[in-house]
Formats: sequence, structure tokens, C-alpha cells
Amino acid sequence: MTNDRGRILRLLSEIKDSGSAFYKEPEKYLKKIINIETRQKSLAGLAASALENNNPSTAELDAILSELTMLAHSLTVKDEMKPVKASELPGIGKKAEEALKKQHIETVEDVLYNFPYRYEYIGESRSGKLAITGTFQSGAVVTTKNRKRIYKAVFIGDSGQFAAVWFRFSAGYPAGVLKEGKSYTLYGQSGSFSGMPSIIHPQFMKESEMGNIIPVYSLPKAVAQKTYYGAVKAALEKYLDTVPDLLPARLEEKYKFPSAKQSLIDIHTPKNPYELEMLADRRHPAAMRFIYEELFYLQMGLLYKKRSYERQKGTVFNIKTEYLDWIKKLLPFKFTGAQRKVMAEIFNDMSSN
Repeated sequence: MTNDRGRILRLLSEIKDSGSAFYKEPEKYLKKIINIETRQKSLAGLAASALENNNPSTAELDAILSELTMLAHSLTVKDEMKPVKASELPGIGKKAEEALKKQHIETVEDVLYNFPYRYEYIGESRSGKLAITGTFQSGAVVTTKNRKRIYKAVFIGDSGQFAAVWFRFSAGYPAGVLKEGKSYTLYGQSGSFSGMPSIIHPQFMKESEMGNIIPVYSLPKAVAQKTYYGAVKAALEKYLDTVPDLLPARLEEKYKFPSAKQSLIDIHTPKNPYELEMLADRRHPAAMRFIYEELFYLQMGLLYKKRSYERQKGTVFNIKTEYLDWIKKLLPFKFTGAQRKVMAEIFNDMSSN
């Protein structure tokens, strides 16, 4: 089967290099597909059907090219790269692995195709969030009027004192991170606590992260956003080259879609803050590419099923008129004119092939 894969990849390269020739003179390419393809009868059937048609449609040829591309990818995955578990990525321990599994994120591929639902731009006030730098002065667990325990840290910055408040904390965090007299950059929701300007449940940021765009994912509570994002970046660095382009090049060019690899980079690590709204709303070309791809293959699958049904001969039933009389006796009402018409159509269909 390794030889088949090599021949398929060479044929795909030849078709790509041919440009529009595949669509104008497809016969020689279709014959090669039939000669190569031995395992997947559906693809051989598509190619043979297109050969019988002196002028196959662009949709037929697109379907064949797409099937060929997917077959090449499946052979590559099976022979060279077994699905890699998400737990192979940094930060995904056993607890996180189990939690992600419940959201159907089990492999590196699942991680790459789990897209952010929104983005945050660090350093600019958006939706009440801000980044602020200050020197840590003191911190302690305090009890609110509602008898809730929180951790409150006091900092001093350029504009005076401000507080950082954590509603979820432990013995080691954030107290274990904070050192008196050390400067920290905090990012979170702005607010007020006990009459003091505050930042609510902030993240600790590095100066180098200022101006960065942080994607936010839908994740289980057991998995921190920062940890998961580290796993996403590791997946992009190590496995991006294994991502296939499953859309025909003709369609990528027609709709000016970026490649699958570039789309994943744009979605997970955007650089332009002015594109964030488009990305979150799935109006960015990178997101639209995957939406189009999914609908494209759904449509191709439906068309292929329709063609396969049309090629098959149905069973001819010997329909007798007394069957209709028998059915009428079973029903506690009389047929309307429209119902009689439908019954006649059903019987006519059943008596033909």
C-alpha cells in the first residue's frame, strides 16, 4: 500500500501542476485513477462513471479530486502517523486529559480544530479589562460581608494604590507567587473593592506579553486557559506540517481562501487586533475556509449518494389493485383526492425499477 500512496501523491502533484487541464481534458487522469485505485471502490466508480460521460461536470471532477486527496491523506495517517493523543502535548496531564475527553478533545487533531470562541487583546481596555503594573505591598485572606473568603493583594502603581482580588485561590496561589517589593503586571477585569480601585481575578503577565492577543477556548474547569494555549502552540509547532489541504486548489483560488495550515495559524495565533471581531464571528477568511470545506464535503457526499441511487436498479413489485382496497379497510377514514393521488404514485414507483 506504500507504493499506492506514492503513486497517488505523484498523481495529485501532476493534476495540480496541470492547472485547468484536469477539467478540460480529464480522460488521461481518470484512467490513471482507475489503474491506481484498488481498495476504495467508490473512487474507482466515480472515475469510471465520469469516463462514461463524454463531458463530466466540474462538480463530478471536484468530487473525484477531493476523494483522491482524502485517500492520500488517510494512507499517510495510517502508514506514517498514527493519531497522536492530546496527552502528548505539554501541560495535558492525566486529569486534564480525562476532562478534555468529555468534550471530545482526545487527539492533537482535535486540539488544532478546537477553535477559540473569543479573543482578548492585552494592554488595551476592552470589555472593562485592563493591564496594570504595580509593586506588591501586602496580601491576606479576607472575609466579605457575605461571608465569602477571598484573597486580596495590595499593589502600588503609577496612579497610587490598587487591589487585586482572587475569589478562587489556594494555599500556594497567588500567595506563593507574590514577593514583597517585586513588580508585577496584572491583567483582568477592572472594578472596585472596599472603596479601592481593583482588578478582579487577574492573570500575571510578562512585559513581553503586552500587546499580545490571547485566544479564549471553551474548556472544562480542570483545564486552565494558559495551559491549554501552551498545548495549542506546541501542536502548531510540531504537527502543523501534517495538516492536509482537502479543498481543491481551484476553489481555494476562486474564493481566496488561505491554506488549511495558514488558516489554523490565523485562528489560533492572530496578530492583527482589528481582525479579532471577524475571527470571533467566523467571518474571517481563515474561519470561512473551514466552514466552506465542511459544507462542500457534505454536499459532495449527498451528490455521491444521489448518483449511486440513480445507478442502482430498484426491485419491481407486483402491485395488485386489491392491495389498495385492503389498505382502505384498515383506516377509519376515507382518502381525500390528494391522498388517492399519492397512493397511486407510491404503487407506480414500487411497480417500476
